Amino acid sequence: MNPVSFLSRVCGAWRRIRASERPARAAIAWAHAHAQAIWRDAVWAIGDLPDDMYLGVWTGGVEQGCSDGDLQFFGYRAVAYRTLRDIRLHLRVHAPDVRRFVDAGCGLGRPLYFFSREQFDQLLGYEVALSIFERSRRQLERAKFRHKRFAAISIEHGDATYLIDLTRDFVLLLYNPFGPVPMARLCGRLKDARVAIHIYYVNPVHADILESILRQPAERIDSFIPVNYYFIDGAAERHHLPDTLGSED
Repeated sequence: MNPVSFLSRVCGAWRRIRASERPARAAIAWAHAHAQAIWRDAVWAIGDLPDDMYLGVWTGGVEQGCSDGDLQFFGYRAVAYRTLRDIRLHLRVHAPDVRRFVDAGCGLGRPLYFFSREQFDQLLGYEVALSIFERSRRQLERAKFRHKRFAAISIEHGDATYLIDLTRDFVLLLYNPFGPVPMARLCGRLKDARVAIHIYYVNPVHADILESILRQPAERIDSFIPVNYYFIDGAAERHHLPDTLGSED
């Protein structure tokens, strides 16, 4: 929720309270039901503004679109910078030499801009919702014109579950981008990869699917938004494959 939407929500509630027969009781009931959520939204929206301003982009707000091949409608909202900072601390320890970063369901590209300050020489986002992709593409063009550090960022329109390149080690960010069917499809590809993959699954709604297919335990990262970390060591499996090419009995 951006600041304008947040203020609009509060003002609308205030008008309904004043119009009720018992305003005081209505105010107490509303506060009891919504205060925690409103406070969280305020901290989220207002707390993210300085980082967007520093990066010179706008990645906040809520966008409506359709997700994956099932055409499920959803509300896109960027992951909180507080959570991205927690992920950054973790990957600096666990993936300091990985040079490729992939955001599946990147929206307006907040993680791509944020992690452009790290070691990555390629930051790639996939967005299936055309309206959101067009906005993110236009913003990226402007951002690249102003800042050279964004040169390694690219955003593609398409379904990440089919398009992610599995020929090179990478960090994969998932901010609950898919329903259960696309998640299973993506995990089916990841489990057969012969590269090292560091997965940060934010708001891990379908963690059970990922863990059952990949057979990988989750490391929980405490953050503003819950994060599960998984590591697929496909590169080690690749090095231990038997070399049978050209052999004869």
